[in-house]
Amino acid sequence: MIKNAIVILLFYAFNQSFLLSNQIRGWNILSDDLEMAEKTIYAAKKYRVNHLQLSHHLVHNLKEVSDPSKLSKINYLTELAHDEGISKVYVWDHALYEKEYYPRRFFKDGGDKLNLDDEKLWKWIKNDYKNNLEKINKIDGIVLTFIETGLRIENQYSELYPTPSQKFKKLIKELNEIIFDSFGLDLVLRTFSYNKREIDNIVKVVNNIEGSNIFIMIKESNHDFFITHPPNNLINKISKSKRIIIEFDAAHEFSGQGVVASIFPTFHYQKAKHFSNYNNVVGYSIRTDRYGDTSIIDKPTEINVFAIDQGFSNKNSTSEKVIKKFISDKYGNSLVPDLFQVYNIAGDIILSSFYTLGLNTERHSKLNYHYRSIYTRHVSGRWLDNPVVYIKNGVNKEFHYWQDVVNHLSPKHHKSGAGYYKKRSSPNDSTSYKILNQLEIPDVIENGWLDTLEQMNELYLSDILNEKKWSVMKSEELLKLIIDARSKMNIIDYQILKKMFDRTLLAARLRLAVSAIYYGSRIQPKSQELLEMIDNSKAEAIQIIKKIENYTGNYPIGEYDWKKDAELAKIYVKGN
Repeated sequence: MIKNAIVILLFYAFNQSFLLSNQIRGWNILSDDLEMAEKTIYAAKKYRVNHLQLSHHLVHNLKEVSDPSKLSKINYLTELAHDEGISKVYVWDHALYEKEYYPRRFFKDGGDKLNLDDEKLWKWIKNDYKNNLEKINKIDGIVLTFIETGLRIENQYSELYPTPSQKFKKLIKELNEIIFDSFGLDLVLRTFSYNKREIDNIVKVVNNIEGSNIFIMIKESNHDFFITHPPNNLINKISKSKRIIIEFDAAHEFSGQGVVASIFPTFHYQKAKHFSNYNNVVGYSIRTDRYGDTSIIDKPTEINVFAIDQGFSNKNSTSEKVIKKFISDKYGNSLVPDLFQVYNIAGDIILSSFYTLGLNTERHSKLNYHYRSIYTRHVSGRWLDNPVVYIKNGVNKEFHYWQDVVNHLSPKHHKSGAGYYKKRSSPNDSTSYKILNQLEIPDVIENGWLDTLEQMNELYLSDILNEKKWSVMKSEELLKLIIDARSKMNIIDYQILKKMFDRTLLAARLRLAVSAIYYGSRIQPKSQELLEMIDNSKAEAIQIIKKIENYTGNYPIGEYDWKKDAELAKIYVKGN
């Protein structure tokens, strides 16, 4: 029996070691800041990174390699990554590009739709692809997004390929003849989507695409990288024979971008652990920045990367152990008791300030309570089957996500199934002029979960403010813990952590004041008490705006410029 147990344990250990050695452990660099990219690559060895993606400001579309500056950076970083032991370097592409990129002779009857039945068009596209790949001949693969592109292929003309999925399949087949047959490169199909219709088309494509070089990459959350969204259930619709890479955003595009305390170890560890249990998940790719100098590597927010790595490689651990291990490694074991709550609770502060009752009430982390996508597109993939959410942190209530949260928080003009249109790009544009809500949240409209009336009231305002007050209170508590630990900390580490939470507290206070103004102003009729509360909130907002404007410390700037929240807040104070 003992001998058999030993054999089993040895087999298990060997199997785990084999899986880890073959696992894709990927990072993604979005910023074109070369110095920052170098530091990221140098740090990758600590996490055994073997897969690097270059995207967004470095290269979003393959055609950008015609730019000498971009080409130089791509080739330099590719060689540097290889020299540092990263075996695979991939670049991003979105096909098809904008219509101006293609010769007019390939458009059907001189209109605005490419003629996909014209084989000369495909010959031109493949030759163009070949020429671009020859310029970056040290790369190892392409990450291809075929939805959210310049010319969306599903909207182009074809009698031979009448359905969206057939058009997607044709595009992938033609490009892969160059990517793999001519260059021997990997192809990662990135499955970004906005709604169920697009998801259905994607599933049809990826389940019927064959190729020894093909991987499928899906985001860890439904639709986009929102903390409140559940694990992406697309994985359950993809054939078990397909090799899947899970895409994570450790830099938190929608949740502060590491400028504030975008620290979510529990969220990332649990998500990573969840996906690691799927046999066809072969690894992950982690976004490490959101442009500019916002890399989270060697910052307090690096814990997000650490937690994802642990979720795949150390599934028998716990989020508590992950947090303690990170603190111990970064600051020393003696600081674990002092800083544990800082790293454990920080994410909830962002959840209660940059989010409102579970909705991400920001525009890519920028203060913006009236942004349409908050109430429609950004929640299109969330909980259609079981639309129930429990909000803690000062609220402690269960809500129906649509009937309760969205219906009350959304202004009435964003809830209608009619009357909100997107400008047509051309007279022949057959889709963009359609009613956006009917396109993006048809199930919600059909279920009657939203109405066209203003539903904001004092009960919901109270819940909103209780949540925001909680984020301010906890920001103050954690800031005190950091200050109390100063004598034990390296001065640079202390300053970085302290300044991050200074910014977090000001951001939380600003959102408390502005949410009171915005949501309170929508309530009709207004009691004298409500009017006084709005006036007091405006006065408070003005004071916080001054503090932000007078802030003298350096902070990372990428897509989200923290100081510009002050300018945006003035719009609400003025009542525009």
